[in-house]
Amino acid sequence: FMKKKEEEKRQDSMAAWTMMDMLKLRRILIDDIQGPPKRDIMHWGNTKNVYTFLSEIKRMCDSPMVSFDIETYKGTITCMGLSDHPTRAVSVPFTGQFDLDEQCKLLLGIGELMDAPNWKVAQNASYDLTYLYTAWRMRVRNFWLDTMALHHLLHMELPHSLAFMTSQYTMEPFYKDMKKEVKVAEYGDVGWRYNGMDACVTMEVAQEMLREALKRDLFDVYQEKVRPLLGAICRTQMHGVKIDLGVRKRLEVESEGKIAKMNA
Repeated sequence: FMKKKEEEKRQDSMAAWTMMDMLKLRRILIDDIQGPPKRDIMHWGNTKNVYTFLSEIKRMCDSPMVSFDIETYKGTITCMGLSDHPTRAVSVPFTGQFDLDEQCKLLLGIGELMDAPNWKVAQNASYDLTYLYTAWRMRVRNFWLDTMALHHLLHMELPHSLAFMTSQYTMEPFYKDMKKEVKVAEYGDVGWRYNGMDACVTMEVAQEMLREALKRDLFDVYQEKVRPLLGAICRTQMHGVKIDLGVRKRLEVESEGKIAKMNA
């Protein structure tokens, strides 16, 4: 029975992958897509003026939608990527590139952006939202779209990683191996560009998935059933779940009794 179910699941997945590739080919042929867009990513390697970073962050406060992505190392946030369009992003480093005063200004700027009324987007948002609050005590206003959660609603039979969604919804070649070059807490040009790429691609994926969800009449389901649960997930990750120790002990005794009876 289990083997039959696994085979059915594999066949469903292969059918979904085939349909995905056919739809992507259709887009390429009809829209005459030649390749991925050029992505302009601001980072410490090409811009070292804190006010240039602050100006870009402030500009995004007026954008209708912003995606964000953090990179972490042993409980700290090493850099944060921000994007308001698939072709541009900024990766803000927090591993000693700026002095303490400049870092405070950057954190205040990011805090203002996260508190701005525009819609926010992220991949596997509960991780980033929880980390931002526990590390920086920063809340995100108007969080709107978790691409991983929406993708699970649209294609529950497919993988939900950003790498997979990139291949499904964009023309961007595989770039996740850039992460292998980042082995320590202090990032360099490759790590910052990787962070910015994640922010850009998340924005592009979100736009494509939104169109698909609206076309398939599933966006209201996401809004009404899925999105409200994200806050509960974050709170659970931060504070855990209360346990009734008395009930747990009773169930433990009952289970041990059943096991002993089965082994008798």
